[in-house]
Amino acid sequence: MSNRNIGAKIRNLLYLKNMSQAELADKLGIRRQTLSVWLTSRRIPKLSTIEKIAKALDVPISEINDITEKDSATKDMQLQIKDHEIRLLKIEKQIMKLEKENLEMKVKTATTIRN
Repeated sequence: MSNRNIGAKIRNLLYLKNMSQAELADKLGIRRQTLSVWLTSRRIPKLSTIEKIAKALDVPISEINDITEKDSATKDMQLQIKDHEIRLLKIEKQIMKLEKENLEMKVKTATTIRN
């Protein structure tokens, strides 16, 4: 989907919902100038922002972007899985470090006992 289509769709929804740019910007917690950049297609909002816009306009995300709610949920789940994988790797690294320290302590203790 092109940037132009998203901006045009949001502008059209604002018109249909009888909502001003300032009202939508307030609902989103952003500056009106930021919204204007999206509406004039100079930039495209992030997917998470498009979801917030859809919610603020009380429309399904597919009204703004060709992505479906299911696709959006899938992307969110994929990001969560990546976050969990990163956490798991960090935990595994900590476990390996602790196991190494434990082994070193056992060797040190065994050496001390022998002497």
